[in-house]
Amino acid sequence: MRPRKLATRVRQQALDMVRGKIRSEIPLWFPVLTKVPPASFFIRPDQKPRSVRHHHLKTKPPKPPRIVFPEDQLRRRFFRDHPHELLRPKTMRETNANAPGGGNRTDWSQLQDPRYPGTVTGEHVIQHQHYLMTKRSLTEQEAYARVLEVFYRIRAREDLELQIAQDQAYHFGAQRFASDVEMNLRLEEKQLKKSDAIITEREAIRRMQSATSEKNFQNAEEIGN
Repeated sequence: MRPRKLATRVRQQALDMVRGKIRSEIPLWFPVLTKVPPASFFIRPDQKPRSVRHHHLKTKPPKPPRIVFPEDQLRRRFFRDHPHELLRPKTMRETNANAPGGGNRTDWSQLQDPRYPGTVTGEHVIQHQHYLMTKRSLTEQEAYARVLEVFYRIRAREDLELQIAQDQAYHFGAQRFASDVEMNLRLEEKQLKKSDAIITEREAIRRMQSATSEKNFQNAEEIGN
């Protein structure tokens, strides 16, 4: 049995074969093996044995850190005090960043910016309050009171404008659509009328059957006598 050649002797053996004219040319891998020679020791060292007591334990998966923004506390407080603001519809239409009022708004020095059309939402209140706390050095309570005062005035003006627009539309012949509650009441009234007709018809049939049974009973008594 021929002894196993060490990997460190592969380069020297290939060189000897070329010198002895056993090979006509140097192999292509010879320069690479010259620059990056193999290790002289291939036996892996003995690994440290694991503790028997902790062999059955599993490592806990890594838990990402909790990401907290300064606006989170302001957002929780506002929507806790104004839960109905979550029911207001929002416009998800994207705007052109190069157009006036387009792109993401970065200036929150005022609650309502004429450059950005649209109604004021709860997020506007939160961003404006955060601006007052960081840029104007107001406390959370002072900034909250100031921004709510402006917010309530804007909401009152919007409600008044909506009421005036509805009155003008009705004045010029617009028809008012029934709400969901009114539609349900109409359907309920329709079903009640239908039920009354069915009950009346069944009551008439019952009376007719009762009168027929009574007449047949009287005829049977007369025949028996």
